[in-house]
Amino acid sequence: MKEKIINRLWAVSLCVLAAITLVLLANKHLGLALSDTLIRVFGILELIGLPTLVITTTLKFVKKK
Repeated sequence: MKEKIINRLWAVSLCVLAAITLVLLANKHLGLALSDTLIRVFGILELIGLPTLVITTTLKFVKKK
């Protein structure tokens, strides 16, 4: 069961990081008018998502061996 939770956390963090990155790239290249507060919230979510992705990826590789 723990492996299921690790896989789900990994997938969710990867999707969240991808979605936020795409929104921020679209904001920069298409000139969307996102507020500064929203951009900062996205940055905080990425700062939370990156360590989660690293930890779950490490746990996935450790479980394989």
